[in-house]
Amino acid sequence: MKFDSTFKRCRLLGVIMFLMMPLLALAQTRITGTVTDTKNEPLPGASVKQKGTGNGTSTDGKGAFTLTLREGSSTLSVSIVGYKSKEVSTVGKSILNVVLEEDNNSLSEVVAIGYQNIQRKNTAGAISSVKGKDFENTPYSRLMPCCRVGLRA
Repeated sequence: MKFDSTFKRCRLLGVIMFLMMPLLALAQTRITGTVTDTKNEPLPGASVKQKGTGNGTSTDGKGAFTLTLREGSSTLSVSIVGYKSKEVSTVGKSILNVVLEEDNNSLSEVVAIGYQNIQRKNTAGAISSVKGKDFENTPYSRLMPCCRVGLRA
């Protein structure tokens, strides 16, 4: 008798859990949109992240993105090098068009290196020198005899 009531309770609990599964799918929101600059040109490779989570994506060649939001923050952070980052709220939205402004001050982050003669003691990086003599007596295999079976190289 006790087994029968326990079995009915477990079965009822299983049915209730099965019926509540679609609610988990409804908790996720799918956001699509595009990222452009002030001239309405698409920005490929822009980073689109859900704030406070590791959930994110990047834009394709046309500046388009699709992101399924997880529970938590409903704010997206959009950024790309050379443009000001922007945070956009997604509350009540499923399509976003984000326009980023150029950041003229970001040029201080860029490092350009040209060819010049530098003494080893004045550098902070690793330097190594290789000369032709180092390669003169290095044994190497030939592919010709393997490729042309029966023919002389």
